[in-house]
Amino acid sequence: MTTSIDERIRKALESDAMVEPDLRDMIGDVIGRRTHWLNILSMLWTVVFLVLGVYCAVRFFGTDDLVLVVRWGVGVLLCTGAVSLLKMWFLMIINRNTILREVKRLELRLAASDRGASA
Repeated sequence: MTTSIDERIRKALESDAMVEPDLRDMIGDVIGRRTHWLNILSMLWTVVFLVLGVYCAVRFFGTDDLVLVVRWGVGVLLCTGAVSLLKMWFLMIINRNTILREVKRLELRLAASDRGASA
């Protein structure tokens, strides 16, 4: 019984040791979690703020009235800030998942070394 557990740990270490997920896998991992609806909603809001920011920028460069230039400029700044904050939040989730993956690998290595030392 102990041998099968040791073999499973070895196989898990060998399969995970060299495989690093790419960005597409990381994004899919974020969307596949239990808070997937919140992550998809944040992506949609990012697209909305991006389109709104581009619209404000087009209107900013197309007007000659100083008051409208200031208003459209503030709209561009607010939309750019919102997109930046949402992207940082999304990347922090990816970073958290990467750290959790590494901690699990470390736990597997510790379990494998404990089993090797006790045997």
